[in-house]
Amino acid sequence: LRAAGASAAVADHCAAAADLARALCAKVGGDGNLAFRAAALHDIAKGCPDHPRTGADWLRAVGWDAEADIVARHQDLGPDASAEAKAVYLADKLLRGTERVSLAARFAASLEKCTTPEARAAHDRRAAEAFRLAAEFHLQETAPENSC
Repeated sequence: LRAAGASAAVADHCAAAADLARALCAKVGGDGNLAFRAAALHDIAKGCPDHPRTGADWLRAVGWDAEADIVARHQDLGPDASAEAKAVYLADKLLRGTERVSLAARFAASLEKCTTPEARAAHDRRAAEAFRLAAEFHLQETAPENSC
């Protein structure tokens, strides 16, 4: 990550996400090692436009196709996601930096950045997905009453 230009904070976040994604995979029978590798690299292109797609392209260029598929989905999961992609998506949302946070706190904090109707819709979609996955992974996360 550091060689790709990621800051120490991004590298630390990715390391924390990797550990959490592996643990989440253990709950649902996914490949914890694949989730660990993908989460460790999920923000490799942070700061670039469309960083999930850019990071995935970089990983595909070096033959890391399975990890690239997961990295491409870590911001917007989309349909037919693997257990590993779901684990990385959820791990990323359960962390603020390296600190484990509730989904309610994480999405409440990020709401202030949503200055357009499109950004608010994306925020609400991601929050709903994260709360749905928390239930799928048997986590005790409760969506706020006024949440999506």
